[in-house]
Amino acid sequence: MRWKSLRKSGMQSVKSSRRACSSTDTALLLKFPRELRNEIIDLVIAAPKAWNHDDIEAERQTRCHPIHTMSGEEWYSHPPSYRLNLSSYQPNALGLLLANHQLHSETTQRLTSKGSSPLSLEVAVVDETELWPTWTYIPCPSTRQVDRVDVTFHILGLLHRSNNRGSGFRQGCGGPPLISWGFMDILDRFLKLGPAGPLAAFEEYEDPIDLEYSVKVISMNFVTPTELPKGAHYIPPGIPIDRYRWRHYIPPEDSDFADKDWVMTGRHLAEFVAEVLDRLMNYMETFGSLLATRVGEVRMSVDGEPWRTWNVDAYIRDMGIQKEAWIEQTLKARAKFGLPLRDGDRETNT
Repeated sequence: MRWKSLRKSGMQSVKSSRRACSSTDTALLLKFPRELRNEIIDLVIAAPKAWNHDDIEAERQTRCHPIHTMSGEEWYSHPPSYRLNLSSYQPNALGLLLANHQLHSETTQRLTSKGSSPLSLEVAVVDETELWPTWTYIPCPSTRQVDRVDVTFHILGLLHRSNNRGSGFRQGCGGPPLISWGFMDILDRFLKLGPAGPLAAFEEYEDPIDLEYSVKVISMNFVTPTELPKGAHYIPPGIPIDRYRWRHYIPPEDSDFADKDWVMTGRHLAEFVAEVLDRLMNYMETFGSLLATRVGEVRMSVDGEPWRTWNVDAYIRDMGIQKEAWIEQTLKARAKFGLPLRDGDRETNT
């Protein structure tokens, strides 16, 4: 499908969502007592956007790769796949804010009284080959200096033997596993465009649009699937996700190990993403530049239990005297985004 038609269909979804709050509905809402109306407004603001984990094929039809990815689509084989429907990226309170002056004023008051709420993002790892980011909570037209983003990672399906691309977690030829770029692209896209979908485009690869988002805390939780496909097993602890490295871990007598269907656990996925994050921390002057200037702290949990925390400030402090010019420039950028330096260790393990 052409991008022009995708953009047209997306804009139609925006217009239809704006028509959803009709003048009749608005008039009826304004007849309610203010206290009851406040409760209704609070429910609208707090309602998460749900999506169906069960029907993978149906969900796949609602998604596409973004117009631009950080590594170029011509060789980038595992880009994230975002929902096409633009209503998925509208703040919960948008309809109320656009209804009329009174509801705009009352909704703004409720948003202000509640303070800052974290944005919520769910990322599904599908069949070890695709990443599906889905924004499930965008409370209001948020400031670009975000206090917190909660990210929940789900593991859906397993690697099908008929998949010609192979697992995205397979080690690259001299580089990281290809799906690593997908995880980095999700972060890159948020820090440049905010909670945006695939139709939010960068103008040019050489001079991309940058709306300059920042976030004080990124909190990640990696969830182990509770139900496995028939005949599948969890990958045992201590064995990496990349099946092509299993020969270094599997006893020779367990010859049928690699022929079984295996599903990664939340801990396996957390360890993989931690490697991606460590790589960004070690290359903050290049690949990790956005992380260095716009992220305060990254926290990881596995099945709800705290695991590791990265203090980006401490990594910057430890760059050393030979990087004084870069450190000074980076600190100025962090101050601009409201991310001053704090005391603390580079990393905390739980």
